[in-house]
Amino acid sequence: MQYTLKQLQNLISVSEHGSISAAASHLFISQPALSTSIAQLEKSLGLSLLIRHHARGVSLTPAGADFLARARSLLTHAQEIEEDVRELRDSISGDLAVGCFVTLAPFFVPRLMSDLNESHPQLQIRFIEGTLDRLQQLLKSGD
Repeated sequence: MQYTLKQLQNLISVSEHGSISAAASHLFISQPALSTSIAQLEKSLGLSLLIRHHARGVSLTPAGADFLARARSLLTHAQEIEEDVRELRDSISGDLAVGCFVTLAPFFVPRLMSDLNESHPQLQIRFIEGTLDRLQQLLKSGD
């Protein structure tokens, strides 16, 4: 049994709109593409999810209603996972030492520090001013 999250979203839209045509319009896809998506989902599951009322839309079968509730739950969990992954990807934490030449520091460091603090509040930033030789020594020593 294989199906996609998009197919689940399509089923939810069809159930909310009561018709494949209205759902297709809402999803900005063609009616045949949406019909195919639902048919493939039904084939993958091995059961009918919709009762098609000619010229009067669609309704869920009892199995379709049960599956719809589970599909909504699955999509909610998928969205939570996506948000968690985004937070993990976007959150940078730890210690960061930033070295800059004494002569350039007043021009670049305030803006850099502000931007880093705003975009990565979990990051502990230590600023070091120095000459090229001093900054190279600190870098080599791991300080």
